[in-house]
Amino acid sequence: MGKEAACTVEFNGKRSDGRALLETDELIFRGEFRLKMHRREISSLRVEDGKLYASSPSGEAVFHLGAAASRWEAAFLNPPSRLKKLGVKSGTRYRIVGCMDAQFLKDLAEAQAVPDDGLDAEITFLAAAKKDDLASLLPPSSGCIWVIYPKSVQIITEADVLAAGRAIGLTDIKVVSFSPTHTALKFVPRRDTQAHRIPKIS
Repeated sequence: MGKEAACTVEFNGKRSDGRALLETDELIFRGEFRLKMHRREISSLRVEDGKLYASSPSGEAVFHLGAAASRWEAAFLNPPSRLKKLGVKSGTRYRIVGCMDAQFLKDLAEAQAVPDDGLDAEITFLAAAKKDDLASLLPPSSGCIWVIYPKSVQIITEADVLAAGRAIGLTDIKVVSFSPTHTALKFVPRRDTQAHRIPKIS
């Protein structure tokens, strides 16, 4: 989803200019005060006169977003599917490395994505349960890599994933929520790496 805007926010008698972010499951504000409202906490969401009102047990936040307020409301109420966030559609060639959960594999099959064991798959999904699993991270000959790893654990952290990808010439470009328990971080080859790649001989 990843919307971001400079705006003013009112919350519990406080008012501040700053930046608002709309993620798949969260409304976030960073200004003179910070605010994070998770989807499960928001009891109501409405738009009036260019303002997005989000109510939760801790209070009502008013995001002054102008013409974007209605778009933010629609995006939050109709979040993209997991496969859409990951860029998977019918015919997408994908490769699985590691042990992926059964529901995700079922989703891929139902979307008519195509398994491909080669390094030239359009998307590679690497399941990393611990730091040692990142040894399986290899630069693709094309496409991108999503590393799927647990949230909020010390055995493998976002810093570990970033360091492993950058060490082999990859650039991180996106992070999304894969599930309530896992995060997905997207890598693509660096442009200078791509430029020096030896072309295939047909």
